[in-house]
Amino acid sequence: MFPGTWSRQNGAAPFDDEAHLTTAGETWLQVISGMTPRQLSAGLAACLRSGLQWPPNPPRFRAMCFGLPSLAQVQQEMAPSKMQCGFTVLVRSILDLHVYNAADDGFQQQRMLTDAYDRAVAHVMEGGEVPAAVAALEAPKADDLTVRNPDAAREAMRQAAAELGFGGAHGAG
Repeated sequence: MFPGTWSRQNGAAPFDDEAHLTTAGETWLQVISGMTPRQLSAGLAACLRSGLQWPPNPPRFRAMCFGLPSLAQVQQEMAPSKMQCGFTVLVRSILDLHVYNAADDGFQQQRMLTDAYDRAVAHVMEGGEVPAAVAALEAPKADDLTVRNPDAAREAMRQAAAELGFGGAHGAG
């Protein structure tokens, strides 16, 4: 999938001239050890679907073999009224959502989310379970405002316009 890039980063073969594993060969052997052919196939298929121009690093490839979404996908699924895959549900269960939602800036939220994501990846890699996906809740619909007393509403608007100095019969001007 990545012939030129792969060769530049890892060498043309995982063995040196004396038939010993290279450093890259040893690293990738550790990455794929214990994986089933089905998991390896899933990782390769994920590389194809992702349209990657560069090979994933070893931890990312291993996560792809386990079918784990990227941090970017989890971040998108964290938005309100979005369907959440089981892995995002796991990440949310690790996060302190009150602290996350009350964070002062996006940097703090990103750091908390990245930490929870990394912990969830480790959980799955160690054989932990992934919860079921959660369907998105419908966004609340804005209720039509019904004015029960139109005369009182007009008077309140007239008073507000006068206090704000808008003038005019309809509060404009």
